[in-house]
Amino acid sequence: MGTPRRSKLVSPHELSAEVRRCRQRQGLSRADVASRLDLDEADVVRAESHRWGSMIRVRKAILERLAGCTLEGPYYRVRPLDPDAS
Repeated sequence: MGTPRRSKLVSPHELSAEVRRCRQRQGLSRADVASRLDLDEADVVRAESHRWGSMIRVRKAILERLAGCTLEGPYYRVRPLDPDAS
């Protein structure tokens, strides 16, 4: 079993930036992300652009699918998924 990695508290603004960085690191377009998650491309744009909490569900879906992490509320704690847990 690996060493547990720490989670961190993030604001909705930081989540939007993390969604954008995650997409860019993987070399995906917004349309690619939208098609993978069955979303409208406009939702992906809003998830990356809006600084406040209105797009939390979309951000959560994107981060969990692309970054391999989970997003826990109500203060939006991002933690890496445990690769040993199934």
